[in-house]
Amino acid sequence: MQKENRMNTNDFELNEFVLTKKTLPIIREFAEHIPGGFVIYQENENRDIIFINNVILDIYKCDTLDEFKELTGYTFTGMVHPDDFSKVQDSIDAQVEGKHGSLDHVEYRITTRDGKTRWIDDYGHFSHSEDYGDLYYVFLMDITEKHLAMKARSSFFFRMSHELLTPMNAISNFIKLALGHKDDPSLLIEYLEKADGASDNMIALIDDLVEINRASIAQKAAEGSSDPDSTLNDETGNTQFKTDPGIHRVLVAEDNEINQILLQTILEEAGFEVETVDDGMPAYEMICSHPEGFYNIVLMDIQMKKTNGFDATRLIRELPGCSEDELPIIALSANSRDDDIRESMESGMNAHLAKPYDPVQIVSTINRFCHLPI
Repeated sequence: MQKENRMNTNDFELNEFVLTKKTLPIIREFAEHIPGGFVIYQENENRDIIFINNVILDIYKCDTLDEFKELTGYTFTGMVHPDDFSKVQDSIDAQVEGKHGSLDHVEYRITTRDGKTRWIDDYGHFSHSEDYGDLYYVFLMDITEKHLAMKARSSFFFRMSHELLTPMNAISNFIKLALGHKDDPSLLIEYLEKADGASDNMIALIDDLVEINRASIAQKAAEGSSDPDSTLNDETGNTQFKTDPGIHRVLVAEDNEINQILLQTILEEAGFEVETVDDGMPAYEMICSHPEGFYNIVLMDIQMKKTNGFDATRLIRELPGCSEDELPIIALSANSRDDDIRESMESGMNAHLAKPYDPVQIVSTINRFCHLPI
């Protein structure tokens, strides 16, 4: 089947937009009056460009057509960031095979003449011309600001979900600890008070989210007018996870105060000696200030503000007596994606535990690496 016969039958509007030597001047005139970038290129080995409008020069930060030719080789392949071209090629192939109908759509990066990376929204239409052969009409828009805004929004909601999970996890575990000490009124009250404090923290975060959402709605109105295997199954309140470590010291690096308190409580309940710091560099300094073997294991949060857990672990691994076999370091992270686990391992950590914290999993992991009964 010829390529030109693979187009959807409802493409009449774009099929009327046929490039010939006679219509090229008309198309040039038309293209200079559309709001976005417009490219016509041949679907050949080099993907040679036939025409671009002036908006394309603006997008690529070129003052002249010669500058654009030097930057891209005057080929569509040269217009696309090399790391993204396979994605673009998949989209092209899908339309040529008739899978996309009238237009294919793809987003990709470009590199402008001043060396900056921009994001492009691309709508392409495959056609055939007797004068030029198989070719593509491509409409481009620079969506860098939109892309960055969406990325920032995604990052914001990820941080908010992390911040909300922290007190929720603390409330759950302090209640479990309290239920494990129903016969000890002083500990029962202490753990319930800590759960109440975490509850206040979560309510404050929710209030902040409500205010942010209210401000966002007001701004839009103004613009309009202007881990599955790790679970606790003890529902009876008998949530105790004792070990018999003798003297085993755990260093906890965690920048969230609620998580610090929670981890310290869990580990002290299990019989460990615990020291806490709020950043990666203090963890490194604490290890430097003590003799080799003083700490038996380190629990290292990944997302700390000054020195993150990856960088701190790399520094610690340079110290004598702090190899992976000599000083286990366990990553603590809200992320359990493969990329995060791989980066934990590559930085020199021994294991990766995902938040929210599971007390049984934490204690059993420490016992395993400290060669204690699990």
